[in-house]
Amino acid sequence: MFYDALNKRIITWIESGKLKYLFSDKRKPDFVITDNLDIAVALKYNAEEMIAPVVLTKSRNSYTQKIAYICSEKNIPIVEDKELANDLYSNVKIGQTIPFRNYELVAQMYAEYANKEIINDENNFSFSNAFEIQRDKKYETLSVNQPDKIQLELSHGVFSIIGHRRFMIDINGLSIHNIKTREDTDLKYDEFNIAINGLPVKHGNINYSNIDPFDQLTIHLSEALKNHTKDLIGRDEIVYFIGQLKKEAPVLIDEVMKFYSIGEIRKVLQGLLQENVSIRNLLPILETMADLGPDNHNTESIIEAVRESIGRSICLPYLCNGNLLKGIRFEYEFEKQINKNSNNTGSGRIINDKYFGILYKTLSDAFNTLDEKGTKPIIICSPESRRLIKKVIE
Repeated sequence: MFYDALNKRIITWIESGKLKYLFSDKRKPDFVITDNLDIAVALKYNAEEMIAPVVLTKSRNSYTQKIAYICSEKNIPIVEDKELANDLYSNVKIGQTIPFRNYELVAQMYAEYANKEIINDENNFSFSNAFEIQRDKKYETLSVNQPDKIQLELSHGVFSIIGHRRFMIDINGLSIHNIKTREDTDLKYDEFNIAINGLPVKHGNINYSNIDPFDQLTIHLSEALKNHTKDLIGRDEIVYFIGQLKKEAPVLIDEVMKFYSIGEIRKVLQGLLQENVSIRNLLPILETMADLGPDNHNTESIIEAVRESIGRSICLPYLCNGNLLKGIRFEYEFEKQINKNSNNTGSGRIINDKYFGILYKTLSDAFNTLDEKGTKPIIICSPESRRLIKKVIE
């Protein structure tokens, strides 16, 4: 490499200089990224103390050669990547973590060059998740046969009609197209099974009528997947979503990733989908999470804040003629009593038995009246009451 041309006078200076202390065993970087010309950036990562690798030091011109020599003496890997080296040198100060846009590439380097064990769980930030993915790609001598995320099993009769036609399902902005179709000879002529993550979620029969079997299966798939949206989004999907947005909104993504883990973002999106809220436009959702800052990690309160910020898009499907939103609301004192007669439990706040019965009857009577008028039942209430009322409806 380029450090081979160093002369002995520079080597002597290095051995007695401060770089020797900087790269001591205690402060030793994991590896150094260079552009093979005049830039060097040293990175260090400790999963227990850092959310992502930190720039330990950086240099350019002749000082870079000195860093390179120290690396060769202390067996510190040197990785050549011109674009990444220039990006980190120009945009990241010494002591700062690398930006989110570099996570995947740097994770690949850690998996390849750095001998590290990084624990990956829902409380860790996304760099550890990215590292885990890249490390798994490297070590593939052992594997577990994972079930398909979504699998459609068809009888011989149905499969002979459908074949391998591709299903495209959209559920509240979640585009689903990785549906695996296979023939199951144990099923009767008109039967089908739908499984998510290897577990059956729906069994049914195709009605050979005027409706095309493919269209029937599309409807059945939509209903089944809509009821199991929580099982459709994993951490890999969240990393993919964010990766799509990081070029469009790099500042927003970097800020969100400083405050929240991949697991926390996943829980928020799962909660919104379970409440039939579209996540098609992720930017305002992430903007709201960024505005809440690092101190709010309560999933329910984050979801309430997101719902408030995207309220117009939530209401849009329920508008009547003339852009009117028809709904029902409780008297102030009644809603106050609902909140007063609720208790905190391990699974959240619930209404006590007495007011549960009162609220259930009140809602049933109101829904029946609205149903007779052909009006969708929209309830207008405070954020504090909404989740309590929703549990009664469910």
